[in-house]
Amino acid sequence: MKAQLAKVIFFVPFLVLLAIFFRYQVLHTSEYSLHSDENRLRRIELPPPRGLVSDRNSRVLAENIPAYSIELYPQPIDSMRMTLARLAPVLQMDSTQQEQALQRFQQKRQSPLRVATDIDDRTLAIVEEHRSEYPGIFIRSDMKRSYVYGEALAHVLGYVGEITESELEEPRYQNYSPGSLIGRSGIEAQYENLLHGERGIKFIEVDARGRELGPFRDKPPIMPSRGKDIQLTIDIRLQQAMQAVMDTVPIGAMVAMDPNSGDILAMVSKPGFDPNRLSSGITGEQWRQLLFHPNKPFLNRAIQGNYPPGSTFKLFTAMLGADLGLIGREGKSLEVVCHGGIQFGKRFFKCWVPGGHGHVGYFQGIVQSCDTFFYQLGIKIGLERFCRLGKESGFFEATGIDLPNEEGGVIPDENWFNRAYGRGNWGPGNVLNLAIGQGEISLSPLQLTCLYASICK
Repeated sequence: MKAQLAKVIFFVPFLVLLAIFFRYQVLHTSEYSLHSDENRLRRIELPPPRGLVSDRNSRVLAENIPAYSIELYPQPIDSMRMTLARLAPVLQMDSTQQEQALQRFQQKRQSPLRVATDIDDRTLAIVEEHRSEYPGIFIRSDMKRSYVYGEALAHVLGYVGEITESELEEPRYQNYSPGSLIGRSGIEAQYENLLHGERGIKFIEVDARGRELGPFRDKPPIMPSRGKDIQLTIDIRLQQAMQAVMDTVPIGAMVAMDPNSGDILAMVSKPGFDPNRLSSGITGEQWRQLLFHPNKPFLNRAIQGNYPPGSTFKLFTAMLGADLGLIGREGKSLEVVCHGGIQFGKRFFKCWVPGGHGHVGYFQGIVQSCDTFFYQLGIKIGLERFCRLGKESGFFEATGIDLPNEEGGVIPDENWFNRAYGRGNWGPGNVLNLAIGQGEISLSPLQLTCLYASICK
């Protein structure tokens, strides 16, 4: 009896263990095999190379060059803290930066934590040599944006920067990941959807301590696809020539256009900035110095700056006069005698030549840029008609150039004058200033270029 009881006591646990073994090793083998793979598998996203940007003659303006960043695989927070503390002297991270990195990790515990970008060769060599001392570390091969001509095309090309946490929440960036580069201004921002490309994925095997063992052979990598290349109408040789001219002034803008096609051949705005510095990453203090600089280096004055066009606008006034039949080709329909200005109401409006130009007709009025001639022409056109026809011309509207944040010009009307000066505090005399491109009108350099291109055609 005791022998039989002993057999039962021995065989029942054995059968139970056998059943458990059968369940886990046979019935659920694929499930637990998957969990095992997940524990030793790391999914690494491969950033897509951005498309190249070239000029009208296929000269490369923006390209990609190799760069390296350091990431940590998700681990318990204490392990992350320990690894960061070991890396800090190499990466020159202070305690505040380490805590900020850990806070970013706690917000997204399932994603690798990027702790350094665009590291130099010396740092890369040190980390590689001591890799075993940094559990969970991964050196990521990236592509950094390089702007071949530096500041010369800063406002045209713009620059790229790392996507923010808040931007990752936006629907348009649903296929982006932490560390992705996005266009911040210029062509880079305007054509972000074309330049970005499609990210890839590779799978690596790690040991129990999170150290990389090599590629995971059962899962081949999905290679990223490069973004589309873009060719601009810019001629970099002309751009550089204009940049050299603009280097002689602290603030200004220049635009060159083919009047037949409307192609923008060159566009320069001063002061500028070096987009390569921004792509490599700058400190918060350096960013604030650029952002709050009194001369506004990020402002593209060619499309965002509005200025009174001055005497360059006199041809527009002449065009209005010709269209209205107030002046003719022979210049006989309007002749004035310039004594250095004219009296209108209680104010004397000066010509730029104090002694005057004498007898001036249409042709000499333009050649001599005689203010007195254009004052008289403005009076004949009249304020209401001048402003209405100016608005209808379309030259004060934004041109629609494919660069972000273009500003339109200003051509006043009755409501504008009432808001600016109050009803009854303005009158017909305002047209005298408008006729010579002064006063309340303003255009961007690009809009003025379009005006002259239209005259050329």
